[in-house]
Amino acid sequence: MSWLDNVGLGDELNLRLVDADDSGLSGTLNIAPADGTIVDHDLAGESSLSTLTTSRVFAVWIDADGDVRFARISVPASGDASLSSTFTIATDPGVSDEWKEVSIARCTNDDGDFVVALVRESSFLGTRRVYAMMVDRNGSVVTPPTLISGSDDDCQRVSVDGGGSNPSRWVVTWEEADVVTFTQFTLRAVALAGFGSSLTASTIRSHGTSFSRFDPQVGWRPGMAIVAFERPFSDAISVCMLCDTTAQIGEDTSTAFDWPDTIFTDYETSDAVVAMRSSGGDTSAHEGLLLCRRVGTSSIATQTVIASRRYDAFDLNAAVTTLSFGCGGVGSIGVSSLPAIGNPDFRVELTGAKPGAAVAILNVAAPQPLATCGSCSFAVLETLYILPIVGGEATKALPIPCNPSLAGVRADVQWIVYEPGIAPCSPVPDFGATGLLRLTLN
Repeated sequence: MSWLDNVGLGDELNLRLVDADDSGLSGTLNIAPADGTIVDHDLAGESSLSTLTTSRVFAVWIDADGDVRFARISVPASGDASLSSTFTIATDPGVSDEWKEVSIARCTNDDGDFVVALVRESSFLGTRRVYAMMVDRNGSVVTPPTLISGSDDDCQRVSVDGGGSNPSRWVVTWEEADVVTFTQFTLRAVALAGFGSSLTASTIRSHGTSFSRFDPQVGWRPGMAIVAFERPFSDAISVCMLCDTTAQIGEDTSTAFDWPDTIFTDYETSDAVVAMRSSGGDTSAHEGLLLCRRVGTSSIATQTVIASRRYDAFDLNAAVTTLSFGCGGVGSIGVSSLPAIGNPDFRVELTGAKPGAAVAILNVAAPQPLATCGSCSFAVLETLYILPIVGGEATKALPIPCNPSLAGVRADVQWIVYEPGIAPCSPVPDFGATGLLRLTLN
């Protein structure tokens, strides 16, 4: 964790490590000495499973000179952190311009790079615009700050997260104020793709307009991201799916939090933060943790608590239903995980095939009445994938795109197995079938 301390000469940036097992705190590390006003700061990390490589924390901040600074901090297996080196990654943009906000993706991508998102304010033009840059773990600038907010002129509360490789994917969110009335705000998002030394942005997406601030925070996992934001005129937090290739935003759901005391009748929920397990190195995980600050008031007291909610980036309404059972004893069909929109690791699996079975055909078809033959029930053949059976097993990866319009789409999947000598359907000897599953995407 990091914080700013005003010690008379200005703000100093400090850091302490928190043990995830017992919440023990390390000693305080001073990252930036007090030499003026630090405008904003953010943290990222990089864990190491090797005893030969030290884990690291990375800090970014805007210093008193208006420069964006970057620090590498070594994190030992036990004991206090130490400051390795600091760098300037973006200089003060000019006489009438200045950096006002900074956000860094929570961990490096597979190539050791971060995206840093910044808000650049121009007092001469009266604008606040979002820029993004790519920086590697050594503090070297891969791509300089590049405008990504288009014609938006009053951007604020920027957040970024992402990772991966070839290309890497990041999602940047912010809120845009109405430059005429300054009383309405729109939630915006952009997807970034990084390949080598290039960084490209998708079309800006919008989601909802409100008379109160959204204060969005984004968390990424391969294939998609989620954004948490304050829900206008309620004591809840909204969570939306974000496609990490297009920034297309799915419908939002409201997350309410229970209050531990019943005396409070009025609540205010704010400062949402979302972190996905992929930031800890588990890129196949789709769970995350949602945190927020809640203030409860009554006629006699006010109380502030930190509320939490475990969140799954995959919609639990995604379903798998068994429509028929197999014939010929050729094995069983299964899936690796929920058929959730944005699941890049979804696979259909065949297990338990006999040694004489060498080839399996996966049929993926639109839902329709089943055809029957002997003891077999088949879906009409549509999209076929032919795979070898190795060790009694076969697997076909079917990544599900991160496209909210797929919600509710259904598909039937079934393995047809070639095994000489069987004939559960006599017109087609040597072939049997597994059960048939109906997938409902969500």
